[in-house]
Formats: sequence, structure tokens, C-alpha cells
Amino acid sequence: MDHQQLQQTSTTTQPEMQPEVQPEMQQMLPDVPLNTFPLSELLDRTVQSTYADLLNLAETLPSTQDIERKRQLIEFCFAKRKLFTKLLVLLRLSPRVKDILVGQKAHAFVEGQDFAFARAADDLFAIHNQMRAAKVANFDIRTAVDVLTTGRYQRLPSSIKKRRPSTVTKLQDMIRMRLMCDEVIPIPFRQNMQIDKGCVTFTVQGEFTVSLTIVPNVQPHPWRVVDVQVLSRSIPTGYGGGLAWLQPVQLQTLKNSLQRKLADSGAATWPIVKVYDQLHKFCLMLEFWNAAAGDRHIASFTDWHVAVAYKASPSLPAASEP
Repeated sequence: MDHQQLQQTSTTTQPEMQPEVQPEMQQMLPDVPLNTFPLSELLDRTVQSTYADLLNLAETLPSTQDIERKRQLIEFCFAKRKLFTKLLVLLRLSPRVKDILVGQKAHAFVEGQDFAFARAADDLFAIHNQMRAAKVANFDIRTAVDVLTTGRYQRLPSSIKKRRPSTVTKLQDMIRMRLMCDEVIPIPFRQNMQIDKGCVTFTVQGEFTVSLTIVPNVQPHPWRVVDVQVLSRSIPTGYGGGLAWLQPVQLQTLKNSLQRKLADSGAATWPIVKVYDQLHKFCLMLEFWNAAAGDRHIASFTDWHVAVAYKASPSLPAASEP
């Protein structure tokens, strides 16, 4: 390839007018690192490499045979032609370097958008799989209406209703065996104890009534407090009324306190004894408070508080709060 042909090709490949990219679009394109090389240095290295190979070939060809000489010349011509063809392509594309750089940035932008869309699709698919386990079940409106209006659940399947008597009987047998073999029952509880409807009810006359059951599906069958009632009554004031007594919220607090005691105590601490001790101390404390409140109420209307006084004996143990 001579100098005139190279000049002709360079003159015939003038850059075409390309539409300019708007500044707003250029700001959206990412920055791409430029892996460029000076064209003059590339051309100089190509010429020097070709000249060195040509001198080497001129030194080795005289000592080779005619056929080998022709083969080496053809290989040298094809290799250098391929090299200078690549150089010619670079020369033709050099006026369009800016367009090529914009194309590289646009390609990087499209790849980034494609990666973002693919990741968004993967995240949505993962969220879809997670929402299957996190979705809320449909609310049972009919059951809620029955419970709020009638106070009971009336839509149990007939098979459960048929199995209920046998289940209650088995539960009562488990309670009897538990009380006979594994528990220590205080004497006040033994005097009035009744097992019915899957529960055991202990009654201490004039103090309290507590109902317990066991959870058969949990080992080692812990006790569960079903109901607590305080049998002590308020002392009448003599003016057609009485002192304020325990409210349902207070009874529920007492029940929760008993349940915590049963949950904290182990199998070797006799939970039935724990229940009796706590309720008995609570009732004694309540009676003392009731008597003191009655005295204060009566003394507020009379002058008896000058002649009547009371104080706790040091020999009596202090009642602990539940």
C-alpha cells in the first residue's frame, strides 16, 4: 500500500454530519474510563516493527531455497497487509472518536438499566414468595358475630361435639391421677375439692374458690388457672351500703399473678401448695384491710376512735402482696 493510496482513502473518508447529543442526555450517561493510545505512537511502532521484520527477512532469504523464500515473502506480505488494514480502519474512525465515546457511554447506560430491571424483577419475585407466608388469613366474621352476640361459639363441627364428652372424661382422669400421685394437696383444699368439666375446683369457705386444669399437649402437663373468686364479702356500714370490693380487673390481675407463680415454680416446689399459700395470704390481708377500713369508716361518724384502737401483734407474720 503506497503513500498515494493511503492519501486517497483518507481524503475519501470524510466524517459525516452526526446529530449532536443534547446536554441533558449527556448528563444522564455514566462516565466510562478511556483506554486510548496516541495515534502517532501507534503508527511509529507499526512502521518500526515492519521495517525490523523486513531487514530480518532480507538477511535470511539469500540462504534459503526458492520455494521457502517465496513462502516467507507471501506470509510477510499477508501479515503486514492485515496489520496496516487495521491501522487504516483506525485512521478512518479517528475523526469519529467523540461519537464512539458517546456510543460507549450509551452502551454502559443501557447495561446499567438492564441490570437494574433484572434486579428489580428478582426482588419482586422474592417478595412475592415471602408474602405467601406473611399474608393475613381471612377474618371469620360469622364466628365474631356469634361470640359478641351470644357469648359462645356455636359452629363447632358435629364430630368435635361427639368427641367432647370422652375428651373431658380423659382429662378428668389425668387430673385425678396427678392429684393422687404427684401433688401435695393442703388440708383446706382436701375438705372441699370437686373435679368436673375438665377442671378441679378447690374451695376454702369464707376465703376463695380457684379452678385449675392441666394442659395435656405440653410436657410435663403444667397447671393452668381457669377461674378465681374471692368469697370474702364487704362489711356493711349500717347505713344501707357497704365498702368497695374487688373489681373484675383486680380479679384478673390476681389470676395472672397466680399463673406466673405456677409458671415460675418447678415440679419439686408443689404448685398446689403455692396456689393455696398465695391466695390464703391475700385473703387474710384483704380481711385486715377490710376491718381497718370499716373502723375508719365508723370512726369518721362517731367519737369511738378515742376509746377504741388496734395494732398488729408482733407474733403474727406480715401478709405479702401477690
